[in-house]
Amino acid sequence: MNIGIAELIEIFIAAAVRRKRLIIVPIIVFTALSVLAVLFWPRQYTARALLMLQEGQSANPFSADGGAARQGRLKAEEIDMLLKSDRVLSAALNDMNLGKKPLTQSAIEGEIRSLRKQINVGVVGNDFIEIEFKQAEREGIGERL
Repeated sequence: MNIGIAELIEIFIAAAVRRKRLIIVPIIVFTALSVLAVLFWPRQYTARALLMLQEGQSANPFSADGGAARQGRLKAEEIDMLLKSDRVLSAALNDMNLGKKPLTQSAIEGEIRSLRKQINVGVVGNDFIEIEFKQAEREGIGERL
């Protein structure tokens, strides 16, 4: 079975065309699907803040015990409780609601519950605490951040 150069070139071109369909078609299809997903999938906005914890020192830096007089580090749970307290969240709601119609008490309580679910506090290493605020709403996120 002798194959000529012209026939060999035709076989290579036919194989390349078949492979091209197997590569190009999925790329086009999945690109279109990803564009559709971006357009119709609800967006999740996230704002993060990283706080560095510092140890307090005793009033007398020349004391003999040195490190024993230092205060303990703040706990992430304490900051979480502080950020999610009614006083802090209601003050934040009042700041976000400036220039708008005042909220009723039940609306304020509902917004506070919603904000508590959107705020996460975590520890990063030994010296940092990360505060994360997530929101799925598209409009008004700039005012809330």
